Amino acid sequence: MKDEVLVIEDGVLKKCTDNSITSVVIPDSVTEIGERAFIGCDGLESVEIPPSVTKIGNDAFKGCNIDNFSHPLLTIKNGCGIKENVVLYCTSQSSSITIPDGVTEIGEEAFLHCSSLESVEIPPSVTKIGKEAFYGCESLESVEIPSSVTKIGEDAFRGCNIDNFSHPLLTIKNGCAIKENVVLYCTSQSSSITIPDGVTKIGDSAFTCCESLESVEIPSSVTEIGKDAFACCNWLESVEIPPSVTKIGEEAFELCESLESVEIPSSVTEIGKEAFNRCRSLSSVAIPSSVTKIGNDAFYGCESLRSVTLGDNFEKVPSKWFDSLNEANAIYKIVCTEGSSTYKAIKRSRKLKSHIKTLALQNAKDETPDQERTEDKKLDREWTKKEKLSFIETDYSEDCEGYKWVLLYVKNGYEYGMREAMYEMRGDDYGFGKEVVAVFNTKEGALQYYLDNKLYEKAYNDLLESNDLDNAFEDWVYDDNGEVSLDDIRSYLGDCAGNGDAWKNFYYELVSVEAIEK
Repeated sequence: MKDEVLVIEDGVLKKCTDNSITSVVIPDSVTEIGERAFIGCDGLESVEIPPSVTKIGNDAFKGCNIDNFSHPLLTIKNGCGIKENVVLYCTSQSSSITIPDGVTEIGEEAFLHCSSLESVEIPPSVTKIGKEAFYGCESLESVEIPSSVTKIGEDAFRGCNIDNFSHPLLTIKNGCAIKENVVLYCTSQSSSITIPDGVTKIGDSAFTCCESLESVEIPSSVTEIGKDAFACCNWLESVEIPPSVTKIGEEAFELCESLESVEIPSSVTEIGKEAFNRCRSLSSVAIPSSVTKIGNDAFYGCESLRSVTLGDNFEKVPSKWFDSLNEANAIYKIVCTEGSSTYKAIKRSRKLKSHIKTLALQNAKDETPDQERTEDKKLDREWTKKEKLSFIETDYSEDCEGYKWVLLYVKNGYEYGMREAMYEMRGDDYGFGKEVVAVFNTKEGALQYYLDNKLYEKAYNDLLESNDLDNAFEDWVYDDNGEVSLDDIRSYLGDCAGNGDAWKNFYYELVSVEAIEK
C-alpha cells in the first residue's frame, strides 16, 4: 500500500483515497481515525489498528466488507460495527446478515442504504430497532423480528422490498407499513401498490420519493391523503381517489411529473396548498362542488394543465385558487355547465371570466347549422329588434325569416352554437357589450372574411409582439408567392387545435371578425 493512499493530518487519519483497497495497516503515527474515513471502500476486508489509536470516529468503516474485527474501541462481528451492545453501522457487503447474540439495540440508520442486503435475522436479545435502521435497503425482502422488541423507530423499513410482515408494533401488508389503520410509509419496490382495505389515512410522506411507483389503488376506507403523501413519485401515472376521501393534504402529489389526470370525488372538501405543485404532465383535473378550500399554489407549475372541470354548484370560485396556474399556463380553460351557479360565479370574476371563453359547452359543441330550436328563434327575434345592430352584406351570412343570424360561431377552437353567440353579441350579462359588424354561418365564411380584410396582418403582428409565436408562422400561412392561403390557414388551425400552443391567440384574433366594435 502506498503512503499517499491514507490522508493523515496531525495524527488524524482523515480518509482513504483508494476505494479499491482490500486491506490496510494503519501506521503508529495515527492517534485517531476520523469519521467516515473509509467510506466507499466497499472492497476493504481487513484492517490492522495500532495501540496508538485512542479514538475511532462515527461510521469510520461503514459500507466496507469487514466481517469480523476486534479492538477496545470497536467490535465488528457478522458484518456489524458494535459498541456497548448497539449495532452502530453495517460493515458488510453480504446479502444476509445475522445480528450477533447479546446485541440489545440496532441503532439509528445502522443499515441505511445497504443495497446488497436481502435478509436479516435479529436475536431475542434485541429490544429496540432505531429510526431509519434499514431505510433504503431496496433488496431487503425478509426480516425476522423477535417478540423481545418493544420499540421500532420511525421509517425503520422505509424503501425496503418487504411485501408482508406482522409484529405487534408494526404490520406490513402489500408493501405498506401500517399502524393504527394509517399507512406510515412504503416498504416496497413494486411499480403498483394496492393499499389494504381498512386503512383510513395515507400518512404524511407515506410514499414520498417512491421512484418505482407507477400506479396506486386506494380503498374506499381511506378518508384522508396526508401531506407529501405521494410527493416526488416521478413515475406515478395514475391514481384513483375514492369517494370516501374528504381531504387532500398539502403537497400531496407535488412533483409527480408523470401524473396526467386527476378526478377528485364529490366527497373532498379541501385541497391543500401545493397539492399538485409542479405536476408538469397533468393535463386535466376535475374539481367537484363539494370543495370549499383550495390552498395557495395548488396547481403551481402545472404547465400542461389546460382543462379544469368544475362542478355545477359553486356559489363562489375564488380567483386565487388558480392564480399560480395562470402563471404556469395562461391559456388554461375552465369547463362547466352553461347557466350553472359555477358558470355565473366565474362570469362575475374579473380574473377568471377570460378563461371561460374557452369553455367547451356541450350543448354548444353538439349543435349543427340545420337544427331548428324554438328557443333560439325566439332569441333571434328579440336580438334583431336592437336598432343599433348593422351587418356587412357578404356572401357568407345567411337569411332566415328575413333576418341575418348566426348559426356557427368560431371561438378558441370550438364551434359555438347560435344561442351562445347571441348571448355574447347582444351585450347582455353573458356578453361583452360589443356591436357586431359581421357574422357567418360557417367557419370557412369567417376565414374568408378574415382573408378579404387582411385581418391576418393584425393577428400576425400581435402574435409577434407578444412572443407567442416565432417567424415559423409565416411558413405555415403564406404560400410560395407570399400570398395567404385559405387552405393553409384552415390546415394550420386544424393542426394546432390539438396541441394548445399559440393557436388560442390566433383564434382570439379570428373572433374579432365577429365581435369588432363599430
